[in-house]
Amino acid sequence: MDVKARELKIWSDLLEHEARRECAIEHWSGELLGHAKAMRRLRIIDDEELCELLELADAAYSHVSEELDTQRWLRERAEEARG
Repeated sequence: MDVKARELKIWSDLLEHEARRECAIEHWSGELLGHAKAMRRLRIIDDEELCELLELADAAYSHVSEELDTQRWLRERAEEARG
């Protein structure tokens, strides 16, 4: 496996890592952004690929954030109904 394929696999695995994104969303997002930017600095990816990864990371962060907010809201409603 070449360097680019390996690094993109690492980035993709991080993107899909459910436990990391749900337990520490800010740290997870920072890791995604940092890894993408490091790949660009090392010339593993080009500017267009960097933009794509940053867009994917941003969309994933928004999705997970909304999902966590919904779960939190549902838990609060359930607690109110019991209480």
